[in-house]
Amino acid sequence: MVAVPRFSRRSVIAMVAATSALPLTGLRGRRAHGQTGGLSRARYGEMTVIDAKCFLNDSDPTVAAGGMSDDLAAAARASGLRVISSTMGGSGSMEDLTAAIDDANTRIASRPQMFMRVLQASDIEEARRTGRIGVAYDVQGTAEIGSDAGGVARLKELGIRTVQLTYNLHSATGDGCMVPEDKGMTVFGRDVVAEINRLGLLLDASHVGKRTAAEAIVASTRPPAITHAGCDALMPHPRHVPDSTLRLLADKGGVFGIYLMPYLVEKGQAHKEDVLRHIEHAINVCGEDHVGIGTDGGIPPLDLTPEYREYWRTQVYEPRVEQGVAAPNEGADIFNYIPEYNAADRYYLIGDDLMRRGHSVARVEKILGANFARLYGEVWA
Repeated sequence: MVAVPRFSRRSVIAMVAATSALPLTGLRGRRAHGQTGGLSRARYGEMTVIDAKCFLNDSDPTVAAGGMSDDLAAAARASGLRVISSTMGGSGSMEDLTAAIDDANTRIASRPQMFMRVLQASDIEEARRTGRIGVAYDVQGTAEIGSDAGGVARLKELGIRTVQLTYNLHSATGDGCMVPEDKGMTVFGRDVVAEINRLGLLLDASHVGKRTAAEAIVASTRPPAITHAGCDALMPHPRHVPDSTLRLLADKGGVFGIYLMPYLVEKGQAHKEDVLRHIEHAINVCGEDHVGIGTDGGIPPLDLTPEYREYWRTQVYEPRVEQGVAAPNEGADIFNYIPEYNAADRYYLIGDDLMRRGHSVARVEKILGANFARLYGEVWA
């Protein structure tokens, strides 16, 4: 079982279910690619690779709060990542959120040659220049601010740079994707969006009901994002986004992050072909300037040990069902990963596969991070 200190139970369920905070036995699943027609490692090394939803959770339960295991550090080093946005909360209290951020700050500071915090767009270039991974903080919901839109300012003070309105269920801002009758944004939700815009934070419409998401995008005066989801036209699912909303997002200058989750298929485990199909559909609908990657996982590869399988069933899947946040195609034996991309350098593998399917290196560079870098630069103040 993975130890995640000082989070509320509900917050842990919401976050851990999306992560690959897993027992490791080393870097696994790495695939050798030839270079003919694919992405060269040298060119990949020049890219600003961004995962718009990636968890920094440690896989080793014996690591004390504020520490970071060698396994996680090794996976981070192998990934080629330049920036990640990592969830600190969204479903708990302000006390929970503050504690989570304090712990993350300590962990990042424990590996100063490898990680740095990202508080403004210029920090992305600093991470690239110094060869470190920049970590931006986000929340997957607005529970911490209660009914006070002014609380968004407190989120910014704590270092949050991306704000998602709600997580699957109804909240004070509007309806989540698992609410059968999506009634759209609330008046309070519109006030929250206005504050997010005013303060130069990124609005995230992931996990939000289809009507609520469309209304939030229209209401936003700054380019928004859907950082981690799939395409509803390919696989109808509560977590997925209709083409009409994708076009709204692109028209606002936003970016749509494709995740590496089982929801990309109707039943069972999704595979790399499913990821590539969703990326290509999004490109066709949004244009290549508005698509990116938000894996909704961790950096290390997943190791499906018997211990992890038991942990997943009892500590993740069953509690999610109990709390009503489980989505279609979640299961005790369905895991949040793509087997063919079960490697720390999964971003390289995705880029390599896209190039082998005929996409240009310039387009691949946008998908792997340049689009989110542009968005962060336009929004974060």
